[in-house]
Formats: sequence, C-alpha cells, structure tokens
Amino acid sequence: MKKEDHLRKVSGYIGLSMYEDALAELDAAIALDEEDPGPFFLKAECLRELGRFEEAVSPYERSLGLGGAVVENSVGLGWCLKRTGRLDGAIEVLKRAIESEGEIPILCYNLACYFSLENKADASLRLLERAIERDEHFLSLVSEESDFDNIRREPGFISLAERRPGPR
Repeated sequence: MKKEDHLRKVSGYIGLSMYEDALAELDAAIALDEEDPGPFFLKAECLRELGRFEEAVSPYERSLGLGGAVVENSVGLGWCLKRTGRLDGAIEVLKRAIESEGEIPILCYNLACYFSLENKADASLRLLERAIERDEHFLSLVSEESDFDNIRREPGFISLAERRPGPR
C-alpha cells in the first residue's frame, strides 16, 4: 500500500475519533517515508487526543525537525510538555516559535498562560495583550482560563479582562 493510501485512511479514522486505528496507519505511512513531517505531526496529535502526552513529545519534535509547521507543532508540543511537568520546556518551545514566526496570537496566548503559571505576571500580561490586540477571540477565553488564576488579581489583568471587543 502507498503512503497516500494510509494517509487517506488516517483522515477517515481521525474524523471518526478512531485514534488508535489512525496511529496504526500512521506508523505504516511513516515506515514508507521517514522524512515527511506530516505523518509525525498527525501521530503526535492522535497521541495528544488520547491523553498520551509523553508519547506525543517525540513525534512533535520529529515533525519540527523535518520542517513541519512551526506554529501547529510548537503549540501541540508546548501543550504536552506542560502536561508532563516540563513547563520550562514548553516556554522555550513557544519562545523559539515566536522568534521564528513572529507574534502569532495563539503562540502569544499560550506563552502568556505558561508565564502566568510561573507567576511571571509582567511577561504574561504583555503577551496576553499582544494576543488580544491581534485576535480579539482570545479575549473571550481569558475569564475561563485557569492558567491565569495566578495573575487574575493583577490590575493589568483586570483591565484586559474587562475590555469589550471593538467593532469589526
């Protein structure tokens, strides 16, 4: 079977939330082409969906190393590193992504979350403001995001959280 055939099956399995089946097809696709970052990214995403965060780290890193999408891989990798107790690693991954890709809102928002967890209020608020300035959607997430509990009483956070979306 060709790699493309395996990837077609993967797409169907993921659409049906059949992540274990998708993983088997992804392993077959990877065996046929170990230099394609796409299957590694999809494998990491399936593992993340299954809550197998530690296992997802390696395929995210492999996808990044092969030139896979920096934003998507970095967000997923950071997410898994945070959940495996490696917040410092998550922060470094997102810092590198911002350095290479710019201040993309999802990168700024996630890094703001991680800085908040480290009680770095100034850095967190600066990045959160950048995320909201670039995409007001993130404003709607702030009040429910538990990662911001450490800085919720900061005047800068209160000011951000009370903002109203502007006209579109």
